[in-house]
Amino acid sequence: MLTDGNDALCHPQWKTLVSRIPRAARPGCRELLTRLLRRITSAPMDKSAWRELLQFGGNILAKPKRGGVNRNLSNIINRRVAARDQSLTAANNAPHTVNCRSTRKTSDATTLAAAVTSKLEAGNFNVAVRIICSDDTPAPHSEETLKVLEAKRPGPANDRRPRGPLQVSSDDVRRALRSFPVGSSGGLDGLTPQHILDLLTGATDESLEQAIVGWVNVMLAGSFSAEINEVIFGGRLMVLSKQDGGIRPITVGYTLRRLAAKCANSHVIERRSQEIQPLQLGAGVKGG
Repeated sequence: MLTDGNDALCHPQWKTLVSRIPRAARPGCRELLTRLLRRITSAPMDKSAWRELLQFGGNILAKPKRGGVNRNLSNIINRRVAARDQSLTAANNAPHTVNCRSTRKTSDATTLAAAVTSKLEAGNFNVAVRIICSDDTPAPHSEETLKVLEAKRPGPANDRRPRGPLQVSSDDVRRALRSFPVGSSGGLDGLTPQHILDLLTGATDESLEQAIVGWVNVMLAGSFSAEINEVIFGGRLMVLSKQDGGIRPITVGYTLRRLAAKCANSHVIERRSQEIQPLQLGAGVKGG
């Protein structure tokens, strides 16, 4: 979790974002996100560009408070887009922290109801049913839980052979976007696959799509600094205690990073699955 020690890359305190971007607000959001992505692809080490990208969801797509005569969602988002320079300047001069904990105390029943409602609204009925039927409970915040998590997720191997960077196309990115389950959550910045799909739907040109392809290719080329990677390879961590005594870690990473990973995984599975058949039928085999 980012704190003031990593101030240059921090984004605003966790906010609830709109689940869908209104059609009337999409052109402005599309243009803004395109510019932010292009700034990073042209200067991957520019921390101010990264800050703007990580703040995009919280500053532009946060749900407005209920009530008031000026609560037209499209107008609110369009005003935020128009005023982005002023808001970002103010944000740059203030200390930044990321806090994913709500200050409001909620019961387990309230949390469960909110999770189920969210999935039902997104049309993800299978996940809603799984949540209702699950007996898992949040694991305690302790050193013991941390040690179990570290044992489940060891570090990268030391004998990885260097290869040339993988570069993907627009088709690869479109397939990867469509592979996200309905109602997929976003990372710490809140940006979800559905937000990106909303902005790509009805676009009059391919500017945003090409900007996303460029961002993914720059990431796959390893052009981001260690400090930036430490942020974008992070995510929202939830740890559940299973009935058998074990724990189940669930991490929701940044959507753009997950998109790049999907493109890379698809490339590997497509080319390697044929080589390891018929010894295995679980990877890259429909119905395997």
